[in-house]
Amino acid sequence: QIMAGVAGPLLDTFFVRSSLDRRAVVATKAATQTLSHIMKVAYYGTLASVSADLTPSIFTASILAAIAGTTLAAPILEKMTDASFRKWTQTIVLITGGASIAQGLWFWLTP
Repeated sequence: QIMAGVAGPLLDTFFVRSSLDRRAVVATKAATQTLSHIMKVAYYGTLASVSADLTPSIFTASILAAIAGTTLAAPILEKMTDASFRKWTQTIVLITGGASIAQGLWFWLTP
């Protein structure tokens, strides 16, 4: 999960059929993702000291993007119903999974 970067959609598969409401799902995923991101920062932080590709500006941009995404998503979540939240979640997981499979097949089949 640290290297793949697709833990969110993977977690969604567990929550999409749960009895939790959309706020509980988002809160639980947020806690799980926070721990995961702490591990990623520790891992990639050590790589940044070795690689010039991972500059502090990349970390800064990532943090700012996370803050912006959280801020912009909160009002949208409040306007959604639990049913529409689950439908959007299923759609996003399907698209993400399909894209991952297509990318894997592309890399596997092309020399």
